[in-house]
Amino acid sequence: MSDLVKVRRDGTLTLFDGGGPAVELDVTYTDGDFSADGLAAYEDRTFIRSRGSIIGLRKGDDPVGSISFNVHMRQFTDATAGEPLDFVKGTKAGVALTSTGGTAYEQFICGVKISIIGDASPAVASWSKVIWSVDFSEGDPDTLSFKGETMDQVTVTGL
Repeated sequence: MSDLVKVRRDGTLTLFDGGGPAVELDVTYTDGDFSADGLAAYEDRTFIRSRGSIIGLRKGDDPVGSISFNVHMRQFTDATAGEPLDFVKGTKAGVALTSTGGTAYEQFICGVKISIIGDASPAVASWSKVIWSVDFSEGDPDTLSFKGETMDQVTVTGL
């Protein structure tokens, strides 16, 4: 157990594909604003009622969670090293990546993990099936905003 409170300087953000071994991309130039909901999400609830009174509860649909982070824009694409925008669209350095969704998903799906290492007790949260949308905005600096929808439960260690 760690008594050290973690801060954004301790985090590393990594995108990964479904190949064996997985191709990874460490996301750099971030604000340290990674956000994810549903760390303890459960299936939707179906309430069983008798004349308006709840008498039971059943599991419903799986939840769709959300993830977001911002990257300082350097370039949209890079044919030699790869950029986060390339990766979430299914390529790294011009090479096609393997979707983590397999053939059951038409869109390219990849994973993301946040590793928070401030001491000897690292904390890692990982989602293997995420579909992404990306927005661009000008400013000082220009920003790429990544928004992901998760289609699986989070895997956590050290939390």
